[in-house]
Parts: sequence; C-alpha cells; structure tokens
Amino acid sequence: MSDTLVVLHTAIAIIAIVLLIVVVRVDPVISLVIGTIYLGLTAGLGFEDTVGTLAQGFGDIMAEVGLLIGFGVLLGSLLIAMGALQKLVELLLRLLGPQRLPYAFSAALSSIFPAIYVDVQLVLAAPLARSAGKVPETIAYLSTLVELRPGDLIMTGTPKGVGPVRRGDQLVGHIDGVGDLKIGYRA
Repeated sequence: MSDTLVVLHTAIAIIAIVLLIVVVRVDPVISLVIGTIYLGLTAGLGFEDTVGTLAQGFGDIMAEVGLLIGFGVLLGSLLIAMGALQKLVELLLRLLGPQRLPYAFSAALSSIFPAIYVDVQLVLAAPLARSAGKVPETIAYLSTLVELRPGDLIMTGTPKGVGPVRRGDQLVGHIDGVGDLKIGYRA
C-alpha cells in the first residue's frame, strides 16, 4: 500500500473517531477501537492480525503505565477517604481565599502527586471539587458579585445522573413548600 493511501486512511480513521465521539456520542474507547480496526483492515493486516496488534498494543501500554495509574487512584482514594486531601485544600483555601480555589486545587494535587498522570489527578479532583464549595462561603462570595435578595435561588454543580441539556428537554426544579419550576429548552 502506498504512503499516500496510508495517510488518507489514517485521516479517515481520525475523522471517523472524532465524529463517533462528538456527533454520535459513542464512548471514546469504543470509537478508538473502531478506528483502529478500520485502519488495520484498510492497511491490509486482515482481521486477525488487526485484533492481535490492537491487543498487544493495549497490553504494552497497560504493562508500562497500568499499575502506576491503578496505584495512583488507590492512593488518592485512600487520602480522600481519610480526609487528608480535603484538609490540605481547606488549608490552602484559608491561605489563598475562595476566589483562588483553582490555585488551591492545583497546589494540593501537584504537591502530593507531582508526577502522576493527569487522568489520575482528575479522578482525585472530582470528589474535592464536589466538597469544596461550602454553602456559607459560596453565598458570601456570590454576594460580592451580585446583590442577593430573599428568595433568590442559587444553583451550583450538577447532580449525579444528569446529562447534557438538549433541544426540546424540559427542566424541572422543585422546592419543598414552594412548588415546581418548569422550563422548556428550545435553543
């Protein structure tokens, strides 16, 4: 197969992977596997050799970094469960102030895990981000930006199980003693 065809099929595979992820919303890992199989077949490897090469490549990557990532997540989970990472972030928030929350996260994660892959740091940062915004501090900070009045509703974060809002969706909020608020999304 000529170099031009290899480059062409590689470009087609990359475009297909991006479209599968962004437009069709196929899981990125599945999209990458589909793109890899397409590229292997069009390069003339055949199905068996394509799957074998894919498995070998995945195995090689896991042999190099799999344990490091796994132990990083395990160690981070232990630190989160013990509250050590949360205490470090709270200390940094007291020193830096709530307006510098991203810097506190960065300092905490990079001081404890300076050489861990970004994937692991994201796994560790998610529970911290959920717990970092305490209600009194959030209200105090927001009141410096806008005038808050009795009855104002402050909504932060995204509850578990909530997906992207799409055209035609209806958003429903409920407050005990007040009732429901329903908004249709048309954008």
